[in-house]
Amino acid sequence: MRGLTLVLVVLASTTLASEPNGIFDDLVEHTPVEVLPQLVTSNSAFGLCPSEAYINYYNQVWETSLGFDSSLTWRNASSLWVRVRQMIKSGDLATFQKLCASRDKFYFNMGQILYYQCINIFSFLQYTQDIKTAATYVRMWQHLDFYCNVGFEQLLSPGTYACVVTASANEGCVNAYQASVNYTNPCPAVEQYMNCEKGLFDTACGAPNGYYACEDTRLGYGAYCSNLRCNV
Repeated sequence: MRGLTLVLVVLASTTLASEPNGIFDDLVEHTPVEVLPQLVTSNSAFGLCPSEAYINYYNQVWETSLGFDSSLTWRNASSLWVRVRQMIKSGDLATFQKLCASRDKFYFNMGQILYYQCINIFSFLQYTQDIKTAATYVRMWQHLDFYCNVGFEQLLSPGTYACVVTASANEGCVNAYQASVNYTNPCPAVEQYMNCEKGLFDTACGAPNGYYACEDTRLGYGAYCSNLRCNV
């Protein structure tokens, strides 16, 4: 019985780790940790986050509202991101709207200034040396910020949501990025990846869905690069 339990735990972990990203880029997972603080930038405000406990409190309120394990903290970012992707991957618009409503409450409860002071990679690096976990948590919120605001109306278009969350995986774009990126100047490779994603989702789901995939990367992972553009 103990052996069977162990097998089930391993299978569950494998399933979570392999959850497809759909329209969301997964470049954090493929980037050397030492350059993540450079690439996963955000609209950080001047000033300091009050404390790690402050982040954990609002994270717990948020995850409880979604029925997640309330013992998870931002340090469990990879598990939280998988659960968010599972909600999105369900293809159910009501579930997506619930997720976005929870994102809005998280933002407004924390407050605009403290949100940007706390939910940025440099804030988390006060509390940990685990750069990838910090980057994963920040990038999760960047994705939700974009798709629950700028991209919200587009995703609610008839037929769009089901397509963009189940479209073919973007391994080709990731492989091309990894083959060409030079981290002393990553911006040309980031732009190539953005254009690849745009073409992928325009082909699979119709324009302008590729534009939104491109913009999500540009405003998040590509925010370090000042001259990138996404065309409709």
